[in-house]
Amino acid sequence: MRLQKGDTIHAFQRELDAYQILADAGLPVPPIVAKRDDLFVIPDCGKNLGRILAHQAGRPEERLQIFDRAARGLAQFHRAGFSHGRPSLKDVLWDGTQIRFIDFERFAPDRTEPGHFAEDVVIMIFNALSVSGQRCAEVDQLVESYRDAGTDEVWELARRRALRMRWLNWITKPIQWRRAGKAKEFKAIPLTLETFAAH
Repeated sequence: MRLQKGDTIHAFQRELDAYQILADAGLPVPPIVAKRDDLFVIPDCGKNLGRILAHQAGRPEERLQIFDRAARGLAQFHRAGFSHGRPSLKDVLWDGTQIRFIDFERFAPDRTEPGHFAEDVVIMIFNALSVSGQRCAEVDQLVESYRDAGTDEVWELARRRALRMRWLNWITKPIQWRRAGKAKEFKAIPLTLETFAAH
């Protein structure tokens, strides 16, 4: 894990710094309720969106509201000049009232360019399609709400970045054709291309 994740002490401090920087900017992250040299504590901020989508939790209109809030939360990061780094649905929490983002292992305060924001958008949509396994209303809501709350520049960069990956679709076809339940992320590649091509 050290080879994959790097120095853990540095990673811990980077994560703690991220929460503090983003909270100071008024962004939707949990507060730090306790900390010491080797740990920090955040409150329970509800269910993660991956679980909500995978289990179709709640009424359909509630899920659309949650995914609307998630997209607008990500756009809020970008308007403030910050990228999350890897906004997977498991790192976005809903407590019934508000969205909060967690897990900032790829956060860096100097990731402030539109290209970084575009990468966030592609990751969030790709991950949602990996979880759902199909185009669905929640993913369409992510797209529509981000486009409404974000900027045309970032959306167009995200769209171009996603569509440049068409080659990846072709070379992973043998894996995509495996039986249901296997290789979810590979199966999400054509869905991601379809989603960005449609918008």
